[in-house]
Amino acid sequence: GDAETASQSWEKAIGFYNVALGIKEDAGVREKVAQAQEKLNELASAKKTEEEYQKAIKDADGLRDGKKYTEALSKYEAAKGLKPSETYPQQEINKIGQLLADEKSAADKQQQITSLLAEGEALFGQKEYQNARAKFVQVQQLDAENTTAKKRIGDIDSELTKLEGEAVKQQQIANLIQEGEQLFTNAQYQASETKFKEVQSLDPTNSIAQKYLADIAAKLAEQKQQADSKQKFEALVSQGDAAVSNEKWQDAIAAYDGALLLQDDSGVKQKRDAARQKLGELTQAQENETRYTTIVNAANSLRDSEHYPEAIAKYKEA
Repeated sequence: GDAETASQSWEKAIGFYNVALGIKEDAGVREKVAQAQEKLNELASAKKTEEEYQKAIKDADGLRDGKKYTEALSKYEAAKGLKPSETYPQQEINKIGQLLADEKSAADKQQQITSLLAEGEALFGQKEYQNARAKFVQVQQLDAENTTAKKRIGDIDSELTKLEGEAVKQQQIANLIQEGEQLFTNAQYQASETKFKEVQSLDPTNSIAQKYLADIAAKLAEQKQQADSKQKFEALVSQGDAAVSNEKWQDAIAAYDGALLLQDDSGVKQKRDAARQKLGELTQAQENETRYTTIVNAANSLRDSEHYPEAIAKYKEA
C-alpha cells in the first residue's frame, strides 16, 4: 500500500491497506486508508472540475465564434470560476470586453454620423450652405469614405461658387447703377445709357435699368429735337443775315420770323425790326419814286400841250 501511495495509485493503495486491515486492525493503516481515499476523492473532484471547465470553454468558444458575446462571457466567467488559475478564460473575457466596447463605440459613431447627415441635409435644403458643409465635414472626420458627405460637400462647394459669382455680379450691377444714376443726374445721358445697357447685359430683366433707359431715350430724343431746332434757328438767322447783306429786306424779315418761331431771341427781334424799318423806308422811297414819275409825266404832257400854268404846278408838286 505504501508503495502504491508513493506512486499515487490511490485505489491500489486502498486495496492493499484494506487487505492488511483484514488481517489486523491498525490505526495507522486506517489513517492511511483515509488519506488515500481523500486523495482519490480530490482526483475525482479535479477530474469533474476539468470536464466542466473544458465544456464551459468549448461552449464559450462556440458562442464567441457565433458573435454571441454576452452568452460567451457568462461561459468564460463560469470556466474562470472552476479554474481561477487558468489565464485563457480571462484573456477571452478581456477580448470580448474590448469587442463589445468597440461595437458600442462603432454604434455610437454611426448614430453620430446619422444625426450629422440628417442635420446637414436639413441645412442644405434651407440653403444654409456654410452650416451644412460644416456638418458634412464632421461626418468625414468620423468616416473619411462616407459617400453621402463627399457628394454633398461637392454640391455645396458648387452652390457656394455660384453664390460667390452671383454676389460679384450683383455688386457689379449695383456699381453700374450708381454710376449710371450719377451720369443721368449730370445730364450725361449717352454715358449713362452705356452703364444701364451694361446692367441689362448682366440682368436683362433689371427694372431700374429698364426705367432709366426709357427716361434716357426720352431725354436724348428731347436733346435731338432741341439740337435740330437750334440748327434750324441758326440757319434761318444766317439766311436773314445774308438777305440783309444783300438788302433783301423781305427775305430777311421772313427768315428772322421763322427763327423767332423756333426760339425767342431779342437779338433776332432787333434784326427783324431793323429789316422791317429798312423795308418800310424802301417801300416809301419806291412809292415816292412812282408818284414822282407819274407827276413828272403829267407835267411833261401839260407842257407839251402848252398848258403852262398847270404844267408848272405839277413840276412844283414833283
